[in-house]
Formats: sequence, C-alpha cells, structure tokens
Amino acid sequence: MRQIPQFLVRSTIPCEAPRIVCTQPRRVAATSLAQRVSTEMGQQLGGLVGYTVRFDDRTSRGTRLKYATDGALLAEMLGDRDLDAYDVVVLDEAHERSLRTDMLMGFLKDIQVRRKDKYRAWLAKGKGKARADVNGNGHDAALANGKDVEERDPTELKIVVMSATIDAKRFSEFFSHAPVLYVQGRQHKVTLMYSAEPQLDYLDSALKTIFQIHKAHPPGSILVFLPGQDEIESLATSIQAYLPDLEKSLASKGSLLITPLYAKLAPAEQAKAFAPAPPNTRKVILATNIAETSVTIPGVKFVVDCGLAKEKRYHAGTGIESLVTESISQSSAKQRAGRAGRESDGYCFRLYPESVFNTLDKRTQPEIQRVSLTFALLHLLAAGQADVFAFHFMDKPDKDSILFALMTLHGLDALDKQGRITSVGRQMAQLPLDPVYARVLLASFAEGCPREIIDLVSLLGSKDQLLINTAATREQANAARQKFVHRRGDHLQLLNILRAFEELDERDERKAWCRDNFVSYKAMLSVLDARKQLRERVERLGLGDGKQSVGDEDEPVLNALVGGLFANTALRQEDGTYRHTLTKQVVAIHPSSTMHNKKAPAILYDELVLTTKTYARGVSSVEPTQIRSKAPSMFAKTMR
Repeated sequence: MRQIPQFLVRSTIPCEAPRIVCTQPRRVAATSLAQRVSTEMGQQLGGLVGYTVRFDDRTSRGTRLKYATDGALLAEMLGDRDLDAYDVVVLDEAHERSLRTDMLMGFLKDIQVRRKDKYRAWLAKGKGKARADVNGNGHDAALANGKDVEERDPTELKIVVMSATIDAKRFSEFFSHAPVLYVQGRQHKVTLMYSAEPQLDYLDSALKTIFQIHKAHPPGSILVFLPGQDEIESLATSIQAYLPDLEKSLASKGSLLITPLYAKLAPAEQAKAFAPAPPNTRKVILATNIAETSVTIPGVKFVVDCGLAKEKRYHAGTGIESLVTESISQSSAKQRAGRAGRESDGYCFRLYPESVFNTLDKRTQPEIQRVSLTFALLHLLAAGQADVFAFHFMDKPDKDSILFALMTLHGLDALDKQGRITSVGRQMAQLPLDPVYARVLLASFAEGCPREIIDLVSLLGSKDQLLINTAATREQANAARQKFVHRRGDHLQLLNILRAFEELDERDERKAWCRDNFVSYKAMLSVLDARKQLRERVERLGLGDGKQSVGDEDEPVLNALVGGLFANTALRQEDGTYRHTLTKQVVAIHPSSTMHNKKAPAILYDELVLTTKTYARGVSSVEPTQIRSKAPSMFAKTMR
C-alpha cells in the first residue's frame, strides 16, 4: 500500500506535479512511513516527502507527499477550508474508522463538490490554459514559474481510500458510488489454529502456546497480541521465570528474547521490537493492537491472538469515558493473522474456538459511536457546520452522545445558549489540544499562570511515555520520584519533575538524571519541543504572554485545571468514597496516583479506567468551592 502514494507523486493526476497528503490514524505510522518512503525515493526527509503530526512538522516548500495524522489534517482545515493546498487526499487504514478519519470523510465529501464547482468556474473564465503552461517532472515542476500554494491554479480534488480489509461497497456508496480497485498483495499462506475450547486464563494459554511453538516449530519470531501494558508485563514476567529451565531442556532451540510493544512504551524500547534477534535467539514480541496495522515487524512467522483489545467506551448516560477490555472483531482477527504472512508462510494460533470467531462482530464498531464527541463537534462547528445533526456521518453517532457533547462544550464556554460557537470556542479549536485542555489553557491567562499550564499540557501530551513504570522497576521508580511528590497531587508532581530537569544545563547531566529518576529522556525532549510550539501558537493567536508565571503558587494552576476539567471531578462522601460530581457514580483513585489513600475533599482527574473498579488516573486535590465557582452553569444545582 505504501507504493500507491509514490505512484501518485509521479503521476499527472489531477495535474502536473500533484500535491498529496496521506493520512494515518497513528502518529508512529505517519512518521515511520514518511521516513521509509523518503528513503525508497532517494530523498531526504522533509524535502519531497515529509510528515506533520501534532507538535512536529517535517515539511518544506518543496514537499509534495506529506504523511499526516488525521487530526493534523483536520487542524489544517481550520485555515484551509477546502484543502486547496492539496490535489489528492489519501485516507489510509480507513477500516479502523477512527473518529478523525470519519470526520475527514464527511468533510471531504462536501469539499470535493465545492472544489469541482470552483474548478469549473475557473475553466469557464478561460483560465484553463495556465495549467498547460506548467511542464516538467518532479517536485521542481510543482513550483514552476515561482508559484506558491496560494497562487497555484485550482484543481478538482481526488480522494483515495485505502485499506487491506475495507468494506469496499459501503465506502464506495458513501462517496457517490466511487470506483473500487482491488490490488493483489504479496500475502503468504497463514495456517489458522484454534483452541478446542474457550480459555479461562488467556495469559496462561498464551504462555503455553509460546513454549509449544518454540519447542515444535523452526526459527521465526512470535507476535503475541494482548489487551494492554499490564497483561504484557505479566506475561513477560512469567516467561522470564520459566526461561532458565526452558533453555536447559531445549538447549538446541536457543533462547527467547522478550520485547514489549505498546503505545506508552518509550520510542527506544519500541524500536527493539523491530530490530533483528541475536544469533540462536527467537524473538517474542508482546504487543497491543498497535501492531495490527500500519507497521510491519520483520521476521514474524507466528502470531498468538488472545482475541481481546482495550477500547475507549463513552457512556452518554453518565458522561464518562473509560478504557475497557472487550472481544475484537473478525476484521481485527484477520489483520492480526495476516502479520504472520508478510514475509513467508506462517501460523496464527487463536486462543479461542472457531465457533467463537464466527460469533464476533464482522467489523470493529466505528470510534465515532463509542467515544466522546466533544472534539468532533467543536471542530465541525469551527469549520462552519452549523447543524451538527446534518453532517455527513458514514455511521451516525448516538443522539445522546451528541447532546452531552454539546452540553459539555456549553459548559466550557465554547458554545452560547443557542448552540452557536463562541469566540472562546474558535480559540479552543485553533489550539492543538483536546477541548478540555484548550479551555484549561485559555483559563490560565485569567489565573495568571499560562507558563505553568503550557508546561503541564505539554507534559500530559507525553505522559504515557514520560515516566518509566515497568513491573520490574516500579518500586525503585516510585522511591526515586518521592522527592517530586506534591501535596496537591499528580499534576503538580509533573511540574516538579520538569523544573528539576530544567535546573540541569548539560546534556549528559540531564540524561543521567533521567536514568536515576526513571524518566524518559526522549519523552522529556518531546515535552520541550511541544512546549516551544505551543508557546508559538499562543503568540500567533494573540492570546497573551505565554511566559507569565505564578511561581510556586498552586491554587491558580488548580483553578485553571478546574476551568476545563470540571466534568472530571468527584466529591468525597462521608464513607470515604468519591462520587462523580454530575453522575454520582462511585470513582476510586488509582493506586498509581500520589493521591491514593489520601483524604482530599474533592478531586479532579485526567481519565477514568474501568477494571475491577472505575479508577481515576492523573489526580489532583481541589476544593468543592473551586468546582462550583469555575463551572457555575453545570453545578448550580448538583452541588447544593
């Protein structure tokens, strides 16, 4: 599939030297594909081929093939409503049906019509000859006669929707019966093996399957799909415990190298999953569904599929979004099996019976039907879609989800009482942040703490990679980071970590500090880069002095957080439990939080995770009066 954008670069469709943007649902896919394709085309990254993801742009005036996350392209539309900067938009991995990809499809359907009308009007004015005057090949031709993007002649917009397991008929019908092309891939034979009966303990079953493969099958890496980090760490610990005995009993088979792969893992650790195994060693990659699509791990001949994944679920009745473990779809199962046949014939061991596979949903439920719509609706309104119920959704979201998102945006001051976007809402949409954190940032100027909040939202953008917390090092890491703990909780602890890091000047000194405190140095560099770009965006939008600070005061910072996270709050009850401020649902503080077992009168949090309980993660202590004063329209009645 990565060849198709390269073919388009060399084509004359719909014009000489077309400008192409190829979207990806994940940041890692956009950056890695741009790097790989630029190498294949003999170009330096950032020249003919580049990428744009949040807080990172590697493009130039000469870039004609840009890989971008779907969110990055949506952000571009706020300044380029008809995407006139591009002649071709390629939507890759469309079967994943991410929230932002579904939004793009709806927008593109209308944009294509407007671009066609604009092109026809231009031709009618006798301007058509100008295009024919631009000759030549390669990206130099795109800039012939010194034309910038703004000066280029209009073109019709071409849309390419790509996927290995797409429901082609539905997508074709959505785009007015667009033609469907099937491209034969180089997939090798994959033999499917099912368990005889359902597995009560899929981790134990995965462990036994790994050892059976190692004993009975020739060399080749094993890719194991698991729901999340906790399950990966648990299985890795079990494998390591049995490894000495295994290496003795199967000395001729060599050793096993365990490499985890999940989104929260530091980039350097992720890279180990793609590196070749040492001699006489079989690599075992323990991965989440991040390894399902987009990326190819060399050497994989065996896939072990537990049939589960962690997905975001939004409950419109409670207004709570949580991460839950659930069965995958048949489409995902086929994607996982296909990983074993990328380079040679392989095997896929499904840890569930074939009868269970036959009962799975055919396709994964579109994200737009199972997550909060706050981001989606804010961007629809900012892009001029006044009636969000009339937007071209391929699958319409639940009405209650739309209404709750509109109510949340009203609480954030992004909408007025008539549901129209406000000046605050437009500012929020122009910030590369989730709406609640965009509102937090805007609130920080009134509280006099934009420097602290810019630092904090930059830290939160990398929080999954920032703190190194593995099962083997958790106790050491917690002990090392005790000196950064703040009495008001996790958010101010993150600020303490950043301040301590910045007190050091030398690169080697900072690296050593990160090792000692179990902080990812690369993630910290990403934080600094994100902060730089966010400060520049704040300055460009004229929001105020982004370096204004309150020093060590914590109350203004917490006030600003409540201004955006008011819906992520809970009050302590007489029995010591916490209940969500709006829904009254019981919420527990996650054991990983510095606020665990503390008795704060009220808390705010970043997210909820549903496991044995509904846990709040990223927790800070606040006063009930702070919540009431910062969101009076939401809590005038519920907090009496």
